[in-house]
Amino acid sequence: MISPTILFSETGIWPIKYRRVYLALKTLCYRIELDPARPAWNALQDSLKLARSQKLCWFNDLRIVLSRLHIPVCLDISQELTVQLVETAMKDVRLSMEAWVDSEIESSSRVRDLLVGRLEMDNDTHRLVKKSLDFRHYLRVKTGDHRRALTRMVLSGHSLAIERRRWKERGKKIVPREWRLCRFCYAYVEDPAHAMFACQHAELVEIRQVFLGELYDTLPELSGTLDPTDVLKFFRDILPRREITPLLGKLAYDVLKIFDSSPMLCVDAPTPQANT
Repeated sequence: MISPTILFSETGIWPIKYRRVYLALKTLCYRIELDPARPAWNALQDSLKLARSQKLCWFNDLRIVLSRLHIPVCLDISQELTVQLVETAMKDVRLSMEAWVDSEIESSSRVRDLLVGRLEMDNDTHRLVKKSLDFRHYLRVKTGDHRRALTRMVLSGHSLAIERRRWKERGKKIVPREWRLCRFCYAYVEDPAHAMFACQHAELVEIRQVFLGELYDTLPELSGTLDPTDVLKFFRDILPRREITPLLGKLAYDVLKIFDSSPMLCVDAPTPQANT
């Protein structure tokens, strides 16, 4: 099963524990600026006094939650409580959340090769930047089949051997990664990068050449950048380029269709021979 963290990294939705504490801090900013005659302002001052006396109160509950985040956030109440102080804590909460998402992806053998450190086009600066959480542009591909195929390739929800042979199915053992070989060339691990950009099966070569022709016409600066010895890098390089995402979605769909039409190669890892 793919980590639920992917939901956050690919859609930009905040994990609930971070969203709730962020909203609590935002509410705190609002209450700090209230007129001292307002009951809510007085309630805040009472809670702050209790917190400084190390008593049970809303303020200390908030600080406990902040201290239990992936990267603990400190809200110092020994000094004057200001909006600037709370806004700094809000920024730290965001950084803690992004660090947590990054660490979860780095620990996932399914998606880390493609997603760790990947870049996304920033709408404001129009430059490629790292975004731990964002609504990814490939989710906007208009053709449904192409969008689903590309999403499956990116998030390892496909039917290629690199994924299927990690499953524990009836009568079958989990196969080590290096033995999840391509059903067509029998030589390399059958993963998305190999299937889309390296396998020399005739049908795959044909649709790949069409894709590369359209890619180089659209983005001439990428011409000749496909290195057969490092197709994963090529996949990572073109994935953020929104101009060719529909083309990439179509390629993913066509590739999976070809692979799904042929039985998967079932090669079990050799059993070590006992010394005799």
